[in-house]
Amino acid sequence: MAFTRGTRPQPVIVHLSGAHRGTAQLVYGERIRIGTGADTEIHFPPDREPAVSALHAELRREGSHYALFAAPGETVRVNNELVESRVLGSNDLIEIGENGPFLRYRVYHGAGRPYKTVGEAFSDCIDCARRSDSGLLGRLGILLTGIPRELLTQTAPWSRTAAATLLVVLAVSVAALAARSWSLQRQLEEGSSGTATGRVKIPEESEIQRARKILNELRKRLGDQWRPEVELDYIERLLKRS
Repeated sequence: MAFTRGTRPQPVIVHLSGAHRGTAQLVYGERIRIGTGADTEIHFPPDREPAVSALHAELRREGSHYALFAAPGETVRVNNELVESRVLGSNDLIEIGENGPFLRYRVYHGAGRPYKTVGEAFSDCIDCARRSDSGLLGRLGILLTGIPRELLTQTAPWSRTAAATLLVVLAVSVAALAARSWSLQRQLEEGSSGTATGRVKIPEESEIQRARKILNELRKRLGDQWRPEVELDYIERLLKRS
């Protein structure tokens, strides 16, 4: 998402579905055309967006706001309501065509790059997944990959630092838990095999209980599909080894 500095309100179009899903573009100028035509500012590839016409709609500046106008005979919805024209407010949901791409109109204020808040990043990821037609697993994949990407690339620097720190803490915690589980599992295996010399220590009941508790915690985390994909993959590999 490339933005320029300015002091005026900065409208942004966020693509929630369609060919440009997960991207955003700054809105500027008096007239912004939307469609598949080569001269449109918000352009959709005609081979991937059959519901969108060459000039489907346009945004026109009206003072400090933008109004959306549907081209004659074209279908445009704002917040699920069929419209011919509508002055847009921040966070309005736009659908271009029947079962066409969904867009989010959002307005940021102040100078500098209009970073997303953490809430907006989560909301956009959820809407991207909801509008996807890739099935349940595909939607889960969009969430698991999209949320970390949004937090680490589209939010303010302090939010990125906090998100990165949280991911590192999660990774270290999982690694420590996995290492402890592996160590206890090895003790259990060696204790059950035994030797004639009696040099292998048989784990105490408390150690066995701790090992079972760790394995149960790993299985519980594996069932939590909201966790980052890298964490779930790592836990799954550990459980296969056990």
